[in-house]
Amino acid sequence: MCEFHSATIVHAFTAAWEYQCCGTPVSVGDELTLRHVAWDEGLPGNDAYRRVQHLDWYVGHHVTSEEEGAAEDLVRVLALWEAHSDLDFRAGDDGYYAAARDSGRLVPITTMVPFDATWAGDGPPTPPARHTPREPQGWIMKLEVLRRDG
Repeated sequence: MCEFHSATIVHAFTAAWEYQCCGTPVSVGDELTLRHVAWDEGLPGNDAYRRVQHLDWYVGHHVTSEEEGAAEDLVRVLALWEAHSDLDFRAGDDGYYAAARDSGRLVPITTMVPFDATWAGDGPPTPPARHTPREPQGWIMKLEVLRRDG
């Protein structure tokens, strides 16, 4: 008799900057290998998106195998959303903008459309002139895990 295995479905967040420098846009239906770590309360976007979508993974091109719990799995993209939020300025020596608590909203899409940022040295990306606050801060993907490698 054949043993039945139900599909493992996870939801993952990836920050826009992960795809601005070296990512290939993802579309619904794609099968791809993604590097990820388990979602953590301290990861970017958690305050903004935790009420609109439970998250299992943080996906990134800059997630390395040296990071505790890092894995690389083959997945199929079942659904895709742009992740938007209001931005709050966080003061300090290296002041920055971060997603405002509980301001997350999702827009269903079929393909990621990253804006073209310019990278200089180790600093943050400089968005092109056409960049507006309406650009997503990242994407949330509903994924079917096809093969666990990590």
